[in-house]
Formats: sequence, structure tokens, C-alpha cells
Amino acid sequence: MFSIYKKAKTQTLQKEIRSVFFALMITLFCMIILAEASYKVSARAIDTLSTSYYRLETQTMTEQVKVWLANEKATLESQVAKMEIDKNLDYDYLRAYLTNYVDNYLDENAYDLYYTDYNNIIISGAGFDNLAERPDMDYRERNWFKDAVITDDTVYSTAYRDTDTLEIVFSLSKRVKIDGEITGVMIVDIFVDTLFDMFSQVNLPGNSYA
Repeated sequence: MFSIYKKAKTQTLQKEIRSVFFALMITLFCMIILAEASYKVSARAIDTLSTSYYRLETQTMTEQVKVWLANEKATLESQVAKMEIDKNLDYDYLRAYLTNYVDNYLDENAYDLYYTDYNNIIISGAGFDNLAERPDMDYRERNWFKDAVITDDTVYSTAYRDTDTLEIVFSLSKRVKIDGEITGVMIVDIFVDTLFDMFSQVNLPGNSYA
């Protein structure tokens, strides 16, 4: 009799243990599902915030670059206007003037301000002398020259390798007209790395994959 009672009690205890075990397993399973769901929601929220932050930072930097380029354009156009008013194309005068301007006034992110005439003579504020250093190069075939002489607008060139520094640059150029005659083109050179440096300043959150 006692043996039967003991056996029944043992079976009952085993059932209770199994019930508790299953309850714990179900609870754990639910917790895992809840944690996974919470993680996905949080991850989506973080990703959304990261993307929004990245877009805002990029838009801000883009606007700053636009303002900077507008200033470079204004610099170029003001120098063209001065040349057209002065009407002085003397080599030594322009060389001295442009050298002083590059050394003391040109934006530090720009490389050179120079004038190229129809005789393929470059007068550079940075000191480049094409007749001595690159007499084989016809700079009138460069896009910044060819595109500028056919329009009164400021021309933005595509990137190219500068023959003086061998660096990748892009140029803003504008034709010079004196008494209605196109005499040449004024150019400002800017290193492409300058733009990379500007955008590298964008601060992204540490969890961003942007």
C-alpha cells in the first residue's frame, strides 16, 4: 500500500516538475521573441536616426561647399572685371599683380590664379612658367580655355591632372574681353582633395554604416 502511495506521489512530483520546466521554457521563448522584436524596433529606430543625421550633415556640408564655390566664382569674376577695366596686359605687370594676389589674398583652399592668352602664354600667380617648363603643351586646347571663350559665363571644368603639380585639380575659368575683343581666359585652380577634405569633416554617429 505504501509502495503504491509513494509511486503515485513520485509521478505527481514529476508532472509538476515537467509543468514548471515547460512554463519556464515557454517564458524563456517568449522573452527571446520579445527581445528580438525589441532589438529590431530599436535597430530600425537607430538606423532611421543615423540616416537622418547623415543626410542632415551632408546637406549642411553641401550648402557650405556651394557657398565656398560661389565665393571662388566671385573672386574670379572680380579679377576678370579688374583686368577689363585696367586694360593692362603687360606680362610683368600681370605677373607681379597675380603673384601678390595669390600670396596674400587668394583663398587658402585654391591653388593658383592665372591668365592664359591666345598666344598660349600663361601668367601665373603661383609662379608657373609654361614657356620654360612645358613649351610642348598647348593650353588653349584645355577645356577650361575652349569652353570659356565661347560663353560669358564662368565655366566649371571636370577634374584633370595639373601639369605643374601633377595633382588632380578642377578649374573655374572666365574669358576676358577688352574693348569687345576676347584676349584670353582667367582661371582659378582648386585641388580636388580640398573637396574630399571638406566632406571628411562630416561627423557620423558611431553606429552608422552610412
